[in-house]
Amino acid sequence: MKECHFCRPSSAGFASGPGYCCWRQPAVAQAGLTNPFSVTVTDGGSSSLSATRNFTVTVTKLNPARLSGAVLANQRVSFQASGDSGPDDTVQASTNLAAWNNLFTTNSPALPFYWTNAAVPGVSQRFYRVLFGP
Repeated sequence: MKECHFCRPSSAGFASGPGYCCWRQPAVAQAGLTNPFSVTVTDGGSSSLSATRNFTVTVTKLNPARLSGAVLANQRVSFQASGDSGPDDTVQASTNLAAWNNLFTTNSPALPFYWTNAAVPGVSQRFYRVLFGP
């Protein structure tokens, strides 16, 4: 294979070298769905031979994240996040369960992971959650 004209979905692509089709990780919204792929390659020769192949990839649904082991000590909140690893995991906090602020985002950490946040002066209550994304 000399050249890849396209690989769909657009978040997929070809690795250099032997030309493996790569999909970093599907988006959370693609979980539980059958995702169509289309790959077209050419040989780079003077006759411009090409081939297109279509196939599907089914993405397994993620289990929701769980927070456990919450501890408040020395003006810090600590907890453990467990569940299925998402493409990116974001820790969020809220004081009212309506407006959420991103505190921390990491790319596919090995779960469980432990997280610590310093207490916020003047805030009497704070709620936390972990979201998979994008």
